[in-house]
Amino acid sequence: MNCEKIMKQYLEHDHTRPTPLKVRVHFMFCKKCRREAELLMDSISGIKGTAPFHLNENITDSIMLGILLTGRSYSRHVRTSHWVIAGAVILSSIFMVSYSSSAIWISCHFGRSFELPLHLVLGISISAYVSLFIGSLVVSYRVKGESNNGHKGM
Repeated sequence: MNCEKIMKQYLEHDHTRPTPLKVRVHFMFCKKCRREAELLMDSISGIKGTAPFHLNENITDSIMLGILLTGRSYSRHVRTSHWVIAGAVILSSIFMVSYSSSAIWISCHFGRSFELPLHLVLGISISAYVSLFIGSLVVSYRVKGESNNGHKGM
């Protein structure tokens, strides 16, 4: 692997985690890249040492609370019509797969033993779909209820 790709990987990886093995092996054999990485880490540690301020406490919780209190919603809403269309596609595919030429061919060559696993997979997929659909409705009604309650007091 060439040096440019290795240095790009090194710069993109999270430095709170161990350096990837491929990068470490390259650094073992390439003195130029190893030196460049050392200079970079020295520069970063020098910047950290001369910061204009130092925080004695973790401010993550207060920042996240401030974001939460802004009241902005970062969730994505999927329209009910899209859910219905997706459900219709799943249901129609369940009915059509039983009569497709592929299913008939598999049945002729392998017998009817494939039908149980096929219908189990189809049943699990429709169950997962229904669970997600109901869960999204519950969440959207809860969000609408909270936003309506918040506007009543204003």
